[in-house]
Amino acid sequence: MSTMNFQKFFHLSKRFFAGSSIASVCTFSAILLLSKSLSISSFGYFILIQAIVYFIEGISFSQSWQLVVKFGLNKKYNRLDVIKIAAITDLMNILLSAVVLLIVFFSFKDFLEGGKLLLVYAVILPFRMNGLWQGVARLTDKLYLINYQLIIAGIVKLIVSFLVFIRVIEQVEWVLVGFALADILGAIYLAKAGLPFVRKYCSFLSLFENLKVFKLNPDLTRFIVINHFNVTSVLSIRYLDEILIARLVSLESLAVYKLIKLISAFLSKVIEPMYIVIYPEIVKLLSEGDSSKLKELLIQITKFTSVIALLFFTFNALAGETVLNYFLTVRVYNDFIAMLIYVSGISINMMFFYAHPLAIAVGLESYVLKVNLTLGIIYLVLLVLLGNWLGLLGIALSSALYSIFSVLLRLDASNKKMVCYE
Repeated sequence: MSTMNFQKFFHLSKRFFAGSSIASVCTFSAILLLSKSLSISSFGYFILIQAIVYFIEGISFSQSWQLVVKFGLNKKYNRLDVIKIAAITDLMNILLSAVVLLIVFFSFKDFLEGGKLLLVYAVILPFRMNGLWQGVARLTDKLYLINYQLIIAGIVKLIVSFLVFIRVIEQVEWVLVGFALADILGAIYLAKAGLPFVRKYCSFLSLFENLKVFKLNPDLTRFIVINHFNVTSVLSIRYLDEILIARLVSLESLAVYKLIKLISAFLSKVIEPMYIVIYPEIVKLLSEGDSSKLKELLIQITKFTSVIALLFFTFNALAGETVLNYFLTVRVYNDFIAMLIYVSGISINMMFFYAHPLAIAVGLESYVLKVNLTLGIIYLVLLVLLGNWLGLLGIALSSALYSIFSVLLRLDASNKKMVCYE
């Protein structure tokens, strides 16, 4: 039976990977083309603007799709209430992102040479707060809608980068406009595709009529509040290292570090389809009381991801320096060693990619929040201390340690909690 569970899981993952791989190739190719076409300082500035906007998104976005997936299939809860809370949460996220954007803009506009390009790219923020539509796609087993969203965005980004490569576009601001347009078009497609599902329950505008829905559903409200801080404490930190490199070291080092992260992202993109598929599967098996089947499934998944991670690390150890030489006109001291350290941390994290959805599924939202906040504080301290001391190498070491301990602490607590489901 466990083999059948794994085969089903693997089949769903392959279906999503088939589409997401197209989007990933387009997006990776777009960034790599930019790294070859722009000067290293211009490329670093482009990455800095992106990092700041994604940092704001990380602080503001509650990932309300997790609420839709976890409670949308539960007969105990009214599905319309779940959809309403997700929709209202997304709207509040948009307002929050606007406030955070203004704070960041006035705090860093001198550092960002006026900050106008930040405002240009930040136009994507309202469209990134699309948790309801992501949740609808997952809830209705229409993951291909998310695939299409990513493919649309990826193709447009690739076209923009190609125009930069052939020198039709040479200014960073037009690159940012093009990339923003790509994300906006993808988000509009996903929302349009999910709208018919929402209309089965009510008109879209009526979703925002009654704020009492939060008071009437304390379990859902508690989940969305705790989950917001769980998500923000992780996603915001994901891009904070890039901002700190620009502040502590240089834009050139940021460009190198982004390339290292981009290379490492090949592994995460291979794992990403499994990450998207695994959460509903975990919730389903736990709701059916099949904790033993779940454990067997996770063991088989770990064996599979371990092989992928080992192959990925070996490739980087053998060919990583050649890749850096090809895409960079300027090398930074110890960049290859930093690359290996960063890749090792990502590899271990990806081996146990299911640690976070598992912890959330077994009801460890509060514990995860404590872990995120504690590790986040330690991580920031290490970034500043080691970044000042060792430069790029210190940043990579801090990131690797954060990735490893983040997943191990979640796994340890989840294994203990799983006893309650036996």
